[in-house]
Amino acid sequence: MQVESRVERNIVKRNARPADAPRRTATSQPTTYAVGVRGVQNVTINRNLFVNPDLDFELLGGQASSLLENYLDATENWWGSVDQATIVERIFDFDDWNSFAMVEFCPHLTADSFAAPAPSCRRQTPVLDLGRPFGGRLTENLRLRRRAEPYVVRSDLTVMRHVSLTIDAGVELQFYPSVGILVLGSLVVAGTPDQRVRFSPIDSSEYRANRGRRAAVPVQSIDRIHHPDLDARRGYEIRFVGGPNDDEGFIQVSVLHSL
Repeated sequence: MQVESRVERNIVKRNARPADAPRRTATSQPTTYAVGVRGVQNVTINRNLFVNPDLDFELLGGQASSLLENYLDATENWWGSVDQATIVERIFDFDDWNSFAMVEFCPHLTADSFAAPAPSCRRQTPVLDLGRPFGGRLTENLRLRRRAEPYVVRSDLTVMRHVSLTIDAGVELQFYPSVGILVLGSLVVAGTPDQRVRFSPIDSSEYRANRGRRAAVPVQSIDRIHHPDLDARRGYEIRFVGGPNDDEGFIQVSVLHSL
């Protein structure tokens, strides 16, 4: 039975980060946030005032569902700003870790008051700057062309339905810890034996800030291969098998050695 829950007309302000809380890079487990929603219960969050600049995030949208496109209603709240880009930075949701819900924050309050208006608004599509670390939902076709420097993916990259991501030969993608690609549309990796496409982790010395703003310390990558016969401490070999050539087929994961 579905039980509805509502969080309304709360003032959540000036919460401080614990002295021993580390500052994390983009992972599945943010260190600090004012309100966190986890589990499967339907929760609606409306007409609250959130101002907690010392915390990593105001809201963690960790609501789970059997449906991939699961939405969390967090409209008509005050997030400390009317700028959508700033509000997005204060919410950890599907665009950071695609096991979480898509948080709907628009329309939002336009002032720090329960009585403030929340005029109709349309969520803006962020401009994708491939010269900087990127991630989130791809809602338009994208082609990554070969260049001297790698592309850096800082948060889960999700290729939405009816959208195509094409990666040209010789391209290198580097990923922040625990970050990956989820393909709901199509993915074309056009590598060749002489110009391979390379997916690799980013060097921990190269990132300095969480989501491009807050100071961070390196964290260990979380193993994302979940199987009772596999152990995160062992090495793996991943290859294609059963296809017409070495670059096509089923993905096979093999343990390289025993402990």
